[in-house]
Amino acid sequence: MLNEWRPNVWLVVELVIVICVLHFLFNSLYGIYLSHSSNKGFDFEDVYYANVYTLKYNKGDSYFKKKRLFNDGCDLLIAKLKSNPYVEDVIGSYAQKMPYGFSSMVSSISLSSEGNTPVSKYNADIVSITPDMVRFLRMTGANGETTEELAEIIERGDVIIADRDVYKDPDEPRAKDFLGKEVYLGNDSLSTIRVGAIAYSMRRGGDYEPTDERICYKNIDSFMDWINNIFIRVKPGMGHKFVESLTMKDMRAGNSYLKFITSFKDEQYYNNFKANQRIRNNIIFSVFVLMVIFLGFLGSFWFRTQQRVSEIAIRKVSGATNRSIYSRFFGEGLILLSISVVIALPLIYWLSHTEMLSEWVSGNLSAALVSMAWTVGILALLIVAGIYVPARKATQIEPANAIKEL
Repeated sequence: MLNEWRPNVWLVVELVIVICVLHFLFNSLYGIYLSHSSNKGFDFEDVYYANVYTLKYNKGDSYFKKKRLFNDGCDLLIAKLKSNPYVEDVIGSYAQKMPYGFSSMVSSISLSSEGNTPVSKYNADIVSITPDMVRFLRMTGANGETTEELAEIIERGDVIIADRDVYKDPDEPRAKDFLGKEVYLGNDSLSTIRVGAIAYSMRRGGDYEPTDERICYKNIDSFMDWINNIFIRVKPGMGHKFVESLTMKDMRAGNSYLKFITSFKDEQYYNNFKANQRIRNNIIFSVFVLMVIFLGFLGSFWFRTQQRVSEIAIRKVSGATNRSIYSRFFGEGLILLSISVVIALPLIYWLSHTEMLSEWVSGNLSAALVSMAWTVGILALLIVAGIYVPARKATQIEPANAIKEL
């Protein structure tokens, strides 16, 4: 290796570049995996939803001319849907409570100051919710609270708050700092409310992006006369039969009607469509990069091995086995990889703290270690494969023929 220090230096430079590129690719994919696999806190399996519309003008004999409430007919609509043999539960809501488009208003959650202690503020989206909606969504708490426990917390008038997935500012207040304490919302410091639990946040941009908003779930029983959404949970595996069984009569009651009933799984698919395309392209690009890297290693080590055919022949004549020759070549390749890793570490450290990476992995030591392990492991396999092919061919050459060429 000392005699071949010049080609080894260039090989190390190549390996350093490859390590940085692969680490970036694997770190990005690992960030996507962390985001998608994080607990959503809701159960959307077999859930459908529909917007409720109200007739405002005379639409013929079906229009009720007598003045009615805004949600006239909603109770009957819900009753019709509940009578469907494929339906497990139906609930009405005055606003969108599902992720990927929920409505809310931003407010601050503040702890009362004590003495010279400054007021701690936790800006969050106020999402109005009912105990029944908590049960319908099968919400679970971040600290292991069951759905029924969260429903009871909302029912008694306490609030449930949720953190965003990642924080860039280490000094920013966390949800755990407010748990179990009396807080006030907005500027109304005279009316306090207790934080009863910590739940999971809702997502707006799909399952592959970290939630960048904090949520405060608050009871809204006083507003339930206004219903503009209906959510349906069908029996497991009965979604298609439920949709096929619906008739126009099921979609209309009084002056209220439903236009479309949409599966929440379809909503997830549409929100994740572009992200799925990017992930697919990233994986294809990663496979292409690995193939190019392997071919590069194969060419480099093929050339190096062919220059040492006579050396291999002399070693075989001296009693060396094929296994010992392979081990020697593998050892040289792995030593060069180890040197390259040490040189690449400062570059990787800088890369892990830049905004080029996902928020899930930027500055995340454990994510960097996982990505580095994948990078080193795959490169080691590629180097071993790139060495084995030419080394095996070289060991099959008759020693006499190889030595004759000296």
